[in-house]
Amino acid sequence: MSLRILVVDPQAYTPPYDHALCAALAERGLEVELTTARFLHGHAPDPEGYRRNLAFGPLAAGAVARSPRSPARVPLKLAGHLRGLAELVRSSRRNAPDVIHWQWAPFPRADLRALRAARAGATVFTAHDVLPRRSADSIPLWRELYGACDRVIVHSHASRDRLLLEVGGVAADRVAVVPHALFEDVLPVERKPQAAPTILFFGLIRPDKGLDVLIEALPDVPGARLEVIGSPRMALEPLQERARALGLDERIRWDLRFVDDATRDAAFARATVVCLPYRWIEGSGVLATALARGVPVVTTSVGSFPELCAEYDLGEPVSPDAPSELARALVRMLADGPVRSAALAGIARSRKELTWQRVALQTEHLYREALELHA
Repeated sequence: MSLRILVVDPQAYTPPYDHALCAALAERGLEVELTTARFLHGHAPDPEGYRRNLAFGPLAAGAVARSPRSPARVPLKLAGHLRGLAELVRSSRRNAPDVIHWQWAPFPRADLRALRAARAGATVFTAHDVLPRRSADSIPLWRELYGACDRVIVHSHASRDRLLLEVGGVAADRVAVVPHALFEDVLPVERKPQAAPTILFFGLIRPDKGLDVLIEALPDVPGARLEVIGSPRMALEPLQERARALGLDERIRWDLRFVDDATRDAAFARATVVCLPYRWIEGSGVLATALARGVPVVTTSVGSFPELCAEYDLGEPVSPDAPSELARALVRMLADGPVRSAALAGIARSRKELTWQRVALQTEHLYREALELHA
């Protein structure tokens, strides 16, 4: 029996993930609609085999995109979000999808009400972040939200343990681990010869991403250059001043914006290693992109990183907030030695195993389980 699936990413947090999942589910013969918002920072992938409905989105979207740190940003996003939730509830009651699959709940209190009101068939929730940063202190609310779902998907066993032990509210047999697949439209890149080894720090720049730790580590990574590419969600002047004080001006290139695909591709082609010195994370699209492109990584021992590093010989994760330890790991991975060779072999294996076809198969199985449970 074919299933009708409504995938929901209200704020377009993860367009590449949404697209890859929806396309892979559609390839399996499921009827899929993605309900989301217009992506404000670039071009979202065109639908392949599924429909896309832009029901969500902030009021004055252009102003929100131009001023990401404006105090008006959250009220505008909330107003657009509530409007989208109302449309979602009306649409789901009218069309009665078999499964509503939520990817994110940016405003969990409002989202929980809509999740319950829109429930036509079964409900599945992918907890990309078990306790998102903005509502990490709202454990009872998240306990209620997860408990309202028939199945909850996480990307690692560490996330599953965290959900069951720290949050609770959902039976263990309703929580499934489905690893984050690699993006299939992203292929290994031809390495561009560089005058010096290049470390890439890529993505949104927030305090929890640990860029300050990487800057402190860089003096102990002889000869390496650092490229910082991403849109800031924090003041960077103190970090830039610290880099100057450490004499790193000539070794760091700053590109502080959302970049287009061509610029991203060129950055990964130049990178000798991608560094993820995060203080906290559940899973990372940047890591998935690095592996898909054949670029070794250096990570901290947080979230799903230790599992992936152990499974695919990606190198030993380091402690967060440990510049000396991070520097030593970077030196090892930049060297043309056994650590890098093992990582490259593991990356090649990951590209064969972490596929969207496998994710779609697992996800469809969970849909059918959820429907049986909900019946």
